[in-house]
Amino acid sequence: MEDKKENKTFIMVLIGIIGLCLITIGLTYAYWILTREQSGENVVNTACLNINFTGENDITLDKAYPMNNEQLEKFLSTATPYHFTIENTCDDLANATINLESLDADTEKQLNDEYIDAILYETDYHNNLNNQKQLGESMYNDENKVIKESLHAYELYNFVLQKGETKSFNLLLYMDANTPMEDANMNATWKGKITLSTSYKEELTANLNGLKVPVVENGDGLYAVSHDVSEISTDWNKTEYRYAGSNPNNYATFNNEIWRIIGLVNVKNGENVEQRLKIVRTDDIDGQNNMSDYSWDYSGSDKTNNWSKSRLKDMLNGIYYESQIGDCYKDTSEATECDFSTGAILPKGLNQTARNMIDKEVIWNIGSLGTTNNSK
Repeated sequence: MEDKKENKTFIMVLIGIIGLCLITIGLTYAYWILTREQSGENVVNTACLNINFTGENDITLDKAYPMNNEQLEKFLSTATPYHFTIENTCDDLANATINLESLDADTEKQLNDEYIDAILYETDYHNNLNNQKQLGESMYNDENKVIKESLHAYELYNFVLQKGETKSFNLLLYMDANTPMEDANMNATWKGKITLSTSYKEELTANLNGLKVPVVENGDGLYAVSHDVSEISTDWNKTEYRYAGSNPNNYATFNNEIWRIIGLVNVKNGENVEQRLKIVRTDDIDGQNNMSDYSWDYSGSDKTNNWSKSRLKDMLNGIYYESQIGDCYKDTSEATECDFSTGAILPKGLNQTARNMIDKEVIWNIGSLGTTNNSK
């Protein structure tokens, strides 16, 4: 009996020791749990999207009727349009869509949308007569209604509103010339509203030697030019960039002169694809001879359209490149002395900084504006 009590006591002590060990292990394990907190902050900045819309001169057509061309011209020249202004107050691009949305006229007779024509213009309706639009299914933009209870939304214009840009528009409405003369269209009413919907547009940019330049879709600026398979077969050369417009702000200083950037061309250099600037001199410099007076490919008595044998190539890649004095040729086989060292009569040749910016072997084209340079 005594032995059993001792055994029981021994077992209880053993269980207690094991339990204490487990607790100790658990506590020890807890001491080895580490926590860390991020020292910086994760920041999300939202884009700015805010448009001001102001309008004046709501349109009311009293006793409207279908008009022939002569009557329409008189109407357009005397009617007061609905004038409205859209302003992008943010420093981000915005996709903008101008809709004309038809409403329930809440009258006994409602004129069908198809009998309404609209002309949207900025400054002069004469320049937009080809943009007269008869409301119809082809213009439906119902999935982007601004007024939920409107009957239909008709897209008049979709465009990109530049950063901080303000654009003004004018709208004229009139009855379509082919509106049938029937009772349903007599003493009828049509109502509608101009609406504007906008969305954030990510700005596309091109990398001009480390400088990010916005890519535009209209107006003056830098355009992305895509070549299809029929024009070019290499993937690396399917998209290039060209400046276009009356004043696309593409001036650059090169060789201590003002040149203009035509665009970016892709060049294969071994396994790498590089983008090179293609530039053109803005104009001839006062008091200097135009370099386009010099012969393109005259080589002795043999006139061939072969640039590799051209004396003009020798002149541009030789004495002009090195700012030296040497022989050049016009329309005769007789050499003339050309001085590219001073810039007194002919343009001064390339300085050392300009030479460091291009390859030794240069492709040149001569145009009415002067010399165009596209390094290989």
